[in-house]
Amino acid sequence: MTQLSKSQLWAIYDKVPLPAKLLEETTSTGQQIHYVNWMDTYVLAQNPNKETSLNVEWEYLTDDYGNDAWFFPDETAEVKIAIRIEGVTHQASLPVMDKDFVAIVSPNSTQINKSKMRVRCKALGEMGLFWRLWSEDERPNVGAKVSNVLSLVPANDEVVIELTDAEKVKNYMDGVFAAAKADPPLTLNGLEVKIKQIEKGLTNRGLVDKNFKRRMNKFRKDLAPLMGVKNV
Repeated sequence: MTQLSKSQLWAIYDKVPLPAKLLEETTSTGQQIHYVNWMDTYVLAQNPNKETSLNVEWEYLTDDYGNDAWFFPDETAEVKIAIRIEGVTHQASLPVMDKDFVAIVSPNSTQINKSKMRVRCKALGEMGLFWRLWSEDERPNVGAKVSNVLSLVPANDEVVIELTDAEKVKNYMDGVFAAAKADPPLTLNGLEVKIKQIEKGLTNRGLVDKNFKRRMNKFRKDLAPLMGVKNV
């Protein structure tokens, strides 16, 4: 198949019918969550109809230490994915949370792995596959108290704020600096390795910091009192 535009891919996925029977789960408050399981979602992403076969590729984005989960100061975490389908690329993130949509403190490997499957479904939903399951107006009538599908936060309860690239750079830099202050490199060479990791992290996020050199000079100066000074 030739490369698709985002609107063309959306048009293909928009026509995929929901399975006749949805899975369901009940939260501690009695709210019913209806969803399509992960494997069926993946299969339909590749073969949305009898005439169409799509190449679906994805990569879970890692932090500067190579971890699949991105941890916050309160020990909660999120997972991030970059997905590519016939020339269309999209990124999505999702907190590691329980069935009540509450972020899990110090999640274990099983909880992180479940969130990785869920964020893949979320990314596909944002590309058009089963999008109606997130929509307050379009959601199918499958019972009272129906919430969002694919085990995600209900769309009507989720506030999405699109940051500018400059804000994303600032947030990223604030995060890596806070992490470096908490666990500073032990050597000057280690500091330079860390700076290379920061630069790679910007590239992985598709960000450009026009003030990177000046910012890194300040980074070196601010970290110097916190670390060893052996040049090894």
